[in-house]
Amino acid sequence: MALLSKIFRFCPGVLSRVRPIKTYWGHRDFDFSDDSDDGISTYGEKPDPQAPLPPGMKMDYEPIPTEYFYNLAGIQKPRAPQPSYMAIVKDQQVWHIFNASTITLGRMASKIAQLIQAKHRPNYTHDHLLSDEQADFIVVVNGKYPLLLGTKGKMKIYRHHTTYPGHLHELNIRQILSKACWKRVVEQAVGGMLPKNKLREKYMKRLYVFPEIYHNFDFLPQFVQRSAPDPNKVLAVEDFKDPKLKIVWAQDPENIPEELKHLKYEPEDLETPFHKRNPRPVPYNNREKKISAKYFRTLRRYKVFEHRAQKFEIK
Repeated sequence: MALLSKIFRFCPGVLSRVRPIKTYWGHRDFDFSDDSDDGISTYGEKPDPQAPLPPGMKMDYEPIPTEYFYNLAGIQKPRAPQPSYMAIVKDQQVWHIFNASTITLGRMASKIAQLIQAKHRPNYTHDHLLSDEQADFIVVVNGKYPLLLGTKGKMKIYRHHTTYPGHLHELNIRQILSKACWKRVVEQAVGGMLPKNKLREKYMKRLYVFPEIYHNFDFLPQFVQRSAPDPNKVLAVEDFKDPKLKIVWAQDPENIPEELKHLKYEPEDLETPFHKRNPRPVPYNNREKKISAKYFRTLRRYKVFEHRAQKFEIK
């Protein structure tokens, strides 16, 4: 009884706070003038394609966002060729600019290690540095988005110990690049290829890493990011805005017009999912299995890790 009394005491307070439901009375007049017509009485059973469009119908297509198109179609975004390296001479100094998004991390680091030690100069010595007036300086842009192939973008681990028992910190490369210590990826790759002596710290002071494609040096040129191919131009979406365009549905593939019979027509199976339309061929012996496995391993090895991958949802 005590529980029931508490419930009845609580219910009036809840009901008083519930918002009333908005209702529409039956005698209210609604306007169905636009969508009550089936179109036959106004436009006839066979409407003219050149006639003006019915009210509410739109034939203007808005541009398709590039990222949305490639993610929705399940196609890897084509990588437009980007500038990767240039050298600028200033007096007796040479400034080397690298784009980390176009050269694999290890190859770029090995090249930087040679240039920063001035091994390509005739006056190179291994026991002392050249003066700053004759030295080589390295500028790395897009250091926050290095080019990683295969599974390195997900599996590469960075470890450091604080010298306290049990304080071994392990972070993968994605966590490192998302933190304030993102420079560690490029600096550790270059530093690991330099001699382990007192000169390494002095070499590293001549390395400048920037997160994006632009750097802060006014006397050096900048790289320009080239965009991927625009799907609107590939699919010719702008042609759909032509008022003289005539759209005919391919409901009768057997009666193809004479001027189009030379084209190869393959009806698409819309009921079968994409991943089941062209399944991987089944090898018939062990040799074929090894060749097939080696081929797909090669594809995984050279797959580019996308740092800026975005997810889109259909609303």
